[in-house]
Amino acid sequence: MTKLVLTRKSGESILVGDQVLKLAYVGGDQVKLELDGIAERVNVGNDMQISPGVSVKVTSIQFRDVRFVFDAPREVAIVRTELLK
Repeated sequence: MTKLVLTRKSGESILVGDQVLKLAYVGGDQVKLELDGIAERVNVGNDMQISPGVSVKVTSIQFRDVRFVFDAPREVAIVRTELLK
């Protein structure tokens, strides 16, 4: 397993394997994440299962910046979507 740390702002997305994870909303100590159209609220310090063996943890929120730690096998690509354009 590999850990990857990324920081995103509201409205930005990340491609995780073949799924798109979008940071839809930031408020207080909670974010709303959309994974292929399904929304889930996640508090700082908690994680969300993306697929078997792949998870993302919200580690901090500062202003509009949200820091994530992804835990995934090396063969799962994790890419900021703006790099794919």
